[in-house]
Amino acid sequence: MKLLLYVVLFCAMFSCALTGVAPAATPLDDFSGNRPDSSKWYGRFWYEDGLIMVREVTGGKLVSKIGGRTDDNGIASNSTGLIPSEEVTSFSAKVSYIEGAYGPAVDDNDMYGLFAEISGNFYKTAEGAGGDVGSSIGIRYQEDNQGTTLEIFARVYTPSGQIDTPFTTTITPGQEYILKIDYDGDHTLTFSVSDGSQTESHAVTGPTRSGATDGPGLYLGSSIIAAGNIIGGGYVHATFDDVMVNGSLYDDFSSAPLDGNKWIDHEIVREIRDNRLQMNVQNTFGEPSADNQIYLQPQHITNYFQADVIVSGDSVYNGDAHGEALVYGSFYNSMHDGTASSYNDSEGDIYAGTTVSQDANGNLQPQAWVVQCDDSQCDQISLLYGQNFSSCQVQADTPTTFSVENREADATIIFHCDQDELSYQLTGPLYAPRYKLRKLKTSVKSNGNGTGYIKAAFDNVFVKKSRKKSPWNLFLPAILTTGAKK
Repeated sequence: MKLLLYVVLFCAMFSCALTGVAPAATPLDDFSGNRPDSSKWYGRFWYEDGLIMVREVTGGKLVSKIGGRTDDNGIASNSTGLIPSEEVTSFSAKVSYIEGAYGPAVDDNDMYGLFAEISGNFYKTAEGAGGDVGSSIGIRYQEDNQGTTLEIFARVYTPSGQIDTPFTTTITPGQEYILKIDYDGDHTLTFSVSDGSQTESHAVTGPTRSGATDGPGLYLGSSIIAAGNIIGGGYVHATFDDVMVNGSLYDDFSSAPLDGNKWIDHEIVREIRDNRLQMNVQNTFGEPSADNQIYLQPQHITNYFQADVIVSGDSVYNGDAHGEALVYGSFYNSMHDGTASSYNDSEGDIYAGTTVSQDANGNLQPQAWVVQCDDSQCDQISLLYGQNFSSCQVQADTPTTFSVENREADATIIFHCDQDELSYQLTGPLYAPRYKLRKLKTSVKSNGNGTGYIKAAFDNVFVKKSRKKSPWNLFLPAILTTGAKK
């Protein structure tokens, strides 16, 4: 009993907490599922188009995945275009449908299908409104109350409508099929599918030719298409191999990543791997910024945002390029008073967050920052605050915890890199942001003289801050219990 009195007296003098061990906050998402949760995340601004996106050369094939909602026009597409140097009369590829499914909340009648296809423009017509005559052949997945179906789907697109061509070839998931489009130089297109032993072909006569197309516009990839201009959703995974142009091998994907001399779209990975959200992105052409990002659903947004960041030592940069992994959000607007009619899109919105930058030598530097959008599209920004974390050491392939917090009482933004803390107090008129956002993002930036590929992942996202524990909480309950027994 005497020990108990001493402890109570000590705590009365020095304000010890007698509340026991504070419960730790639980993560909003630890990415333990097979796919990103659309109730927590969306892939593009205001809709989930591309919540899952993979365009990656691996295992000698081009892997193509897309998942999530379509846009308001009913399409979510993941395609990459060829850069042929000659007029094209023949285009083919080996295509394998791996898996797919409609979204759980999607009405089957609202969906046109999930596709793995090749497509191209081959000539122009003066008929109707005039313009390119396009074509595509692919594997289409559909669902209805009778089950699921896989079929070959071919279509000619004209300015005045579409011409569909039915096929009877049976499609098996995981098997490769050679899909091919041949053009006769006039206005006939021949579609064919081969399983290696049998070939089915159908010729389609299109509208009268008026001239050559402005560009062949050859593409391959996966897509989710709704039945009309409505929102649909789903997931499709396909692979492509042995792309042929005019009877010659164009790319067999024997080397990775995608070759920028052959393809107009860079690699990107946004999916769950090994219980983490993998977010790789390639900058092939020295663009100012090649980005890969995911947004938190509005109902989960709080004043606190935290995530573990893991940047791979396998990331590569050339020239002036460097990679970035960011945890950030928008917290205020400094120019408009918060009424809907007063906003000029993003103008005045204030973003704050943390970034870990990686240079060509693999050096990793964590930073905290606050910026203000100076125009409606946030193309022009003002840096309000920028500071490197001094004691937080970020190592490649090792998780580092980053957080950004808005302390509303005094408009102070608090940043953490593990235990290293920085803060910045905003001043002046402050209103609600036009767009209240929280984002995880990776980028490869360049001033036009560099290329690169960042490979990074995120894990353990929190939107509630863990309560700090008093050191007394670690042993005080045991002391009190011991004292009571005496």
